Amino acid sequence: MRKDNCSNGARSGDADLHTIIAALRYWQQQGMCDPVNRSDCMHELATNGGEVLSSLDDEALDELVVSLNFGTVLLVREDENLATAASGHLIV
Repeated sequence: MRKDNCSNGARSGDADLHTIIAALRYWQQQGMCDPVNRSDCMHELATNGGEVLSSLDDEALDELVVSLNFGTVLLVREDENLATAASGHLIV
């Protein structure tokens, strides 16, 4: 397993983005896109406590990862200026 030294300084947006993508791919790799494969707790997270009727399947998760990678979905920190990020992209 890879072990890197991590700085205690400010995180880069790229590190945040790629950690999220890795977590999404891990979720997918573990079969969690199928609700029967996840715990009740994980299902609650995936559906926001039942607010969202269905969670992403494998194909939809692939589309989300592509969108994150190629900038059609932007992740914006609360402390960033949303106006500079809003350019016709979905902001998460």
